[in-house]
Amino acid sequence: MLTGLLVLIRWFVRAREDARFARTQLFGLSREVMWLLGGHLAEAGMLDDPMDVHDLTVEEVTGAFDGTLPGADLRGLAAVRRAERERHRAAPPPVLLSVPAGLPVAVALRRARPAGAPDPRDGGEANPGSEGEVLRGLGSSGGTVRGRAKVVLDPAPSDCAGRILVARETDPGWLPLMIAASGLVVERGTLLSHTAVTGRLLGVPAAVAVGGAARRIPDGAWIELDGRAGTVRLLDERTARP
Repeated sequence: MLTGLLVLIRWFVRAREDARFARTQLFGLSREVMWLLGGHLAEAGMLDDPMDVHDLTVEEVTGAFDGTLPGADLRGLAAVRRAERERHRAAPPPVLLSVPAGLPVAVALRRARPAGAPDPRDGGEANPGSEGEVLRGLGSSGGTVRGRAKVVLDPAPSDCAGRILVARETDPGWLPLMIAASGLVVERGTLLSHTAVTGRLLGVPAAVAVGGAARRIPDGAWIELDGRAGTVRLLDERTARP
């Protein structure tokens, strides 16, 4: 009875993760279609750059082809939304989503921001982590990997080959970067989040809920990721090289 129940639970878990990964693949295919349509719009002079489709809705892009958006200024609309997106990207992440693990929120905030220190929500920036520092989160895909960190704040084309991807969070649009990476570290997420599921399916070490990872880990720094324990250790470059 117990064995049969365990088999059934494993089947449901596998089916759930397969479905989530299939959704990721479908999103990637849809994105390629939008890029192709963006190229045609740019050739027709309706956009400055094919990648401007990132700032348009699906209905707006397809409407330019089927005639449901006559006279629409797609170039101007994309420019306005691009400016809004860049302002949002420049804003620091909410403090409540990047506190040290294992502490009540109120205690963590007091320790993270001493009296008189600037509030990150007002533009204050945390200093990069020091050599030997260990950041802790939730281990979501087992294995240990050592390499250079690649800090990415948006899923624009980026070279993550052989690097450990460090981000605030991921979604299906990050899949090309995640496939090339040797490990995954994100500030947000749970064991059922996109990063955790993708890490397990790709078979690479991954850790989620690593507070302040994108700010504490310098881009290009040598780090060691333990995907089972959920820890990230900053290494001395002189001794970290294979």
